[in-house]
Amino acid sequence: MRIVCLLYSNPTILQAIAEASLQWTPQVAISHEAVFLEIGKCRKLYREQTLLGQLRALNKRFGLKPKVSMANDVPTALAMARFQISQRQNLPIEAVMDYFSPWEPTDVLNSMIALLKKLGILKLEDFLSLPVKTLSSRFGKEAIWTVRKIKEADQILWPPFVPEKTLIEKLEFETGELLTHLEPLLFSAKTIIDRAMIRLKGRGKKASVIKVVIEQEAYSTVKEPERSCQINLSMPQGKVSGILPIIKDRLEAELVKSPLTAPIISIAFQILEWVPAKEAERDFFTKKEEEEEAWGSLVSRLSDKLGKEKVFIASPVERYLPENGWTKTLNQPLEASLPIPSRPLRLLKSPKKITISGKNIYADRKKWEIEEMEGPERLSGEWWFESFDRDYFKVTSRSGEALWIYKTPGTKQYYLHGIFD
Repeated sequence: MRIVCLLYSNPTILQAIAEASLQWTPQVAISHEAVFLEIGKCRKLYREQTLLGQLRALNKRFGLKPKVSMANDVPTALAMARFQISQRQNLPIEAVMDYFSPWEPTDVLNSMIALLKKLGILKLEDFLSLPVKTLSSRFGKEAIWTVRKIKEADQILWPPFVPEKTLIEKLEFETGELLTHLEPLLFSAKTIIDRAMIRLKGRGKKASVIKVVIEQEAYSTVKEPERSCQINLSMPQGKVSGILPIIKDRLEAELVKSPLTAPIISIAFQILEWVPAKEAERDFFTKKEEEEEAWGSLVSRLSDKLGKEKVFIASPVERYLPENGWTKTLNQPLEASLPIPSRPLRLLKSPKKITISGKNIYADRKKWEIEEMEGPERLSGEWWFESFDRDYFKVTSRSGEALWIYKTPGTKQYYLHGIFD
């Protein structure tokens, strides 16, 4: 067993740090003042010094500087962090409190510690060297319990750690820095969004539904002191760089319709729903991960502005009928390979009747002069649905536009079906 202890003066941050630390080890616990990580089984994944550097970087993102130590059991790691001592034999006698109750505060041993110090027993090792038979009569039954807990420190039971159901980060502004505009607000909000996303990363998840809550000064003239907007992401997001532009677009649209009427005193960022993230080692030789995040952010921004049903990629499927030969998807497109298929990229929702007179094509009020006409190309099949037979032609007009038209064999009626780009 190998334990990392992070000792804090601010207990309100423990849950967030523990959630973010799940990315390094699944065995995490919190006490009333510290976060503990068991990393004994993870040594082949990273070096201890590497992990300590990553933990320092994590705490810096939360604006924290905890006392950090590493030992072979929980109480020893806690005592070393508290007294900033790297060797157990050098721990002061007050360290018995950490061995007796590492998870919750207690004052059971106060009188025993005071008596031991009067007798000149100032270190933990001095206390352990006392004859066990004399401890109960001289210092009470608590002394026997303490010795036993010190000797069995590596067998201590860990309390279960359960991440919060809703992930929330909030930032409150002091009276002297009240905000009224979006840009400085987003600059400040980036900090809490970053914290929330690193906590989500620890859980191995990506955000699918987020919410931003802005609280204004509750003046009598303010109808809505609290403003909120919920965003359902079309593609899950796992980084601040993907989330922030989406939030900016939504807030800009909301504030144009209904501007803020009072200074902002707080902003909260919530992750309401999430989905599993793809677990993989980072590829240092390509920018694939960054490109995927940027793609997801772009799709989500467009979907939020235009509507989900209007944002898609037309991917080919195996069908003979051209208008049914594609399907909607949001997967990132692959790079085009040559040769490019000789099919138009723009198909009409339904073929449109046209009239061919001489070297002119008429469709509604539009006219094209034929310069070249290639074909026919026979497309037919799908007898299991509703069979069809069509002769397709590619028409190049003098204006430069290329049309894809067809007619049914044996008939004279032509239809416009697509336009080449």
